Amino acid sequence: MSSRHRNRSVLLGSGVAEWQDVGEVSPVNRSLLVSETCDDIVGNFEGANPLSIDRSWTGAFILEGYSRPSNSFCWRFSSFPCLSGGGGFTAPLFAEPSANALLSAGLARSNPNRPDVDLPVFFFELKDIPRMVKEYGRQIIVKQGKHHFRPGQALKDAPRSIGKHYLEWQFAVLPFFNDVAKILNFQAVIDKRIRQLKSFEDGVATRHATVYQDTSEEANWSSAYLTDLYFDFNRVRWRMRTDRKTWVSTRWITSVPLPSTDFELRRLANRLAYGNDISLSTLWEALPWSWLVDWFSNIGDIVASTRNAMPVTHTGSCIMRHTTKAFAAWEWETDLSGGRMSLKPVPILRETKTRVEAPFVVFPEFSLPLLTGGQLSILSALTAVKGSRL
Repeated sequence: MSSRHRNRSVLLGSGVAEWQDVGEVSPVNRSLLVSETCDDIVGNFEGANPLSIDRSWTGAFILEGYSRPSNSFCWRFSSFPCLSGGGGFTAPLFAEPSANALLSAGLARSNPNRPDVDLPVFFFELKDIPRMVKEYGRQIIVKQGKHHFRPGQALKDAPRSIGKHYLEWQFAVLPFFNDVAKILNFQAVIDKRIRQLKSFEDGVATRHATVYQDTSEEANWSSAYLTDLYFDFNRVRWRMRTDRKTWVSTRWITSVPLPSTDFELRRLANRLAYGNDISLSTLWEALPWSWLVDWFSNIGDIVASTRNAMPVTHTGSCIMRHTTKAFAAWEWETDLSGGRMSLKPVPILRETKTRVEAPFVVFPEFSLPLLTGGQLSILSALTAVKGSRL
């Protein structure tokens, strides 16, 4: 086993700029290249090996047409690469969690025992539905005037009422309908689970789970001349966008042989898809404030990764990252072409891919992340409901 470093440049295309008037100005030829570097490990095919790939494009735009309104005293461009690609990435909007938190989330989401619908939790939460129906019915009766209705009191209670209904929607109504849809789509859910079970060739299957995504754009515009050619004064301005995606790849190994008959395989698939067992994860989901703890820790993920209705172990976990840089927006700053020049941006200016081996064991971790808009709305609704009682 040894480390290896490689680099190369690949020609993607070439273009030319020709001066369209008398004078000693030679044609300019330029090529669009992608430069690649790769660092990896050889001689350990079955192992979890580190990997780093970096690709940068030498051009940012492809230029066609004439640099000025007339066909003379100007440049004529044909597939001409201009400006430079590559460069650094925009800072992420939300910071990536730690490797420990990423791995715990990846193990929880890729665990073959993860149910599509956790039926024990579903039935436990059904008790909230009759209460909500009764509450809605009471409010309809009040609005119809069968009880004394005080507008001032109703306005005072509006924040609490709105927050209460929003929380009921997020934690009761919406999950209920999502689970019902999956229960009614029984055949598709079971068929998908059977395909997953059959992927365990010789008792081993590699599964992936996305654990982090971020898209960040530059706040300020940048501008530059399109080319450095004589008497070409066209300028453009742009903002860049960086897309990040992180996922965990894990090899899951079954501790017992899979069923040999279709009937037993379907029975196991049904058990896994609908969580037909009471596990520590089921009890955790049934706790009143476990969702809030999960926002600031990875305890829920650690508990979920221990589901073991089908006995499995994991090995060879890797954290994979893919980052790309592209234009978020661009526009002409000084268009002297009179509409006779077209500009086509290169789809990707820089791309990196990395793979690092993750630790085998995860441990509880607490953090104070930047909350999303959805999480802030839930906290605001919770504050309105609880704060009105003080």
